[in-house]
Amino acid sequence: MIILLSPISMAHSGRTDANGGHYDRSTGIYHYHNGGSNYENELIAEDDDDSNSNSSFYEYRINKLNSTIETKQETIDELNAEIEELNKKLEDDELWTFIYILVITGLSIYIYYIKKK
Repeated sequence: MIILLSPISMAHSGRTDANGGHYDRSTGIYHYHNGGSNYENELIAEDDDDSNSNSSFYEYRINKLNSTIETKQETIDELNAEIEELNKKLEDDELWTFIYILVITGLSIYIYYIKKK
């Protein structure tokens, strides 16, 4: 019976660290065993004997965060371009408003002098 159960208990060969989990190089995800948290960003940094696992996880998290930063920077750049375009339209609208006011003022002065004569 013990021989039959031993393959089940050896589901994979990865060692766990002091946090109860390890970095799985095949999936690129840190995961926990024995009831630990499954949230990949809930790693508590502790000094332990499995520093390779922690450093690999931190490298993975840094790469993921850098990717998130790049994505958000692209969004920021797109929004800044849209703001710049809207500011140009606003400047054009202000110019046309100024021209409109000049024309109305000029016509008003012209009509005033015509009626005065």
